[in-house]
Amino acid sequence: MAEEFHGYAAFDKEGILKPYSYTPKPLDDEDIEVEITHCGICGTDLHTIKSGWAPAMYPVIVGHEIVGKVSKKGSKVNDFNIGDRVGIGFQVYSCGKCDECIAGYNQLCPTRVFTINDKWNNQYQAHGGYADKIRAHSNSVFHIPKEISSAEACPLLCAGLTTFVPLKRHKVGPGMKVGILGIGGLGHLAIQWAAKMGAEVTAISQRYNTCNLKICSELIIFSNLTYY
Repeated sequence: MAEEFHGYAAFDKEGILKPYSYTPKPLDDEDIEVEITHCGICGTDLHTIKSGWAPAMYPVIVGHEIVGKVSKKGSKVNDFNIGDRVGIGFQVYSCGKCDECIAGYNQLCPTRVFTINDKWNNQYQAHGGYADKIRAHSNSVFHIPKEISSAEACPLLCAGLTTFVPLKRHKVGPGMKVGILGIGGLGHLAIQWAAKMGAEVTAISQRYNTCNLKICSELIIFSNLTYY
């Protein structure tokens, strides 16, 4: 009997999620199966459901800010144990061998597989985190530090990485000035990263509401934050 994973999928652009079961890809030697406990909601999920950026492969299960526990692993997986709390972001596979992967740009791997709205080897559809389980290559799975709750970790796997990586690659630190354009789901995290790195942070946004003022009032204590 074929294995089945269960989740909630969109069947058309209306975006109404309904129960859906599917056959996952086989668990390969370097793969990990994760029993999902938490998953964030990202704007990309909404765009995918509505075919806003590219045609969706309906039915499609979205969700790419995933946290859960390792329930199975392939025979060649040594860095993870059954029961480990782990996270998965927007990608479930990269080859690890091409020039892009070696340079640290695995998102540009020509054989990459995205977590949602993609296919493994043009055969098994890649479904996301609004489900009970997911499978991914072990190089796309990350340990979650015990100091971070699962709910807090989810948005860091997309919005957090998107804003943290460029700051790190540009070696942001004390004595530098950083401007953050837009204080939304990503921007409010970028402000916190840059401030903690010791930079002087300027936040630029048209959204001047109670939520953003609260963020600024908390950060101004240690970042010399300027708000426009």
